[in-house]
Amino acid sequence: MNSDLQFAYDEARKTVQQNDPDHYFATLFAPEDKRKHLFALYAFNIEIARVRDLISQPLPGEVRLQWWRDLLEAREKHSPHPLAAALMDTLEQNKLPVQALINMLDARIFDLYDDIMPDWHTLNAYCGETSSAIFRLATLILSGGKENNTADICGHAGIAYAFCHFLRNMPKHSSRGQVYFPQEALVDHNLKREDILRLQITPQINALISQMRSKIWDHLAQAHANTALLDKSLKSAFLPLSTMKPYLKQMATTTYQPFETNISLSNWQRIWAMLTFKL
Repeated sequence: MNSDLQFAYDEARKTVQQNDPDHYFATLFAPEDKRKHLFALYAFNIEIARVRDLISQPLPGEVRLQWWRDLLEAREKHSPHPLAAALMDTLEQNKLPVQALINMLDARIFDLYDDIMPDWHTLNAYCGETSSAIFRLATLILSGGKENNTADICGHAGIAYAFCHFLRNMPKHSSRGQVYFPQEALVDHNLKREDILRLQITPQINALISQMRSKIWDHLAQAHANTALLDKSLKSAFLPLSTMKPYLKQMATTTYQPFETNISLSNWQRIWAMLTFKL
């Protein structure tokens, strides 16, 4: 590997280490020759997921996402952007489907605006194109680009992980006008979007959050139910799921405040969860 590419992969690793400890520590359990590619994938996900944090208006965000789309469509192998260079090499080395990444970029446009999903089906589809796709691509990296029959598991795993992310980030999302509960759920609980944005907890909001937690548990159960025939060499792709039970337990305490509480784990708690995790 030349020095420029080595630098690109090092930057990808640092990006994941600094921004996504769940996936960082999970990757350390992967075979050594696969880690750089997993870091490149996860760094790309971080880069496009945080576009909203870097802009004040949607249009510059769309320009950023379009830059990545142009890069992928052109199959550009040599980019001065280190994360892009690492990603493109990873795609080539592992024969990953580029369209999955393009679909991810299209889905992320939603994050740039303050719109609300109409129903659970649409929200599930968004999670499928983003979070589930990351699980799926990670398994393909671990299997050397070969089909591994993990689509259903990745689908449920991605939705569960994304829903948990929405709840953990309610303080940030709500404070800037974003609501990741679908309109269907708000209506069911006699709520409006403005009720969430007031940042004041009510029995109806508690019930709404409880509903999403129940859906997380359901999707986790379905993911686990389909792992009997899963090749254990793919386990590290699913290790981020090991942190969800501790996160959900924190959300179930009497001191939990959805618009205030920081739901997190120390590194040793995260590592222990992964060491003891069973598919």
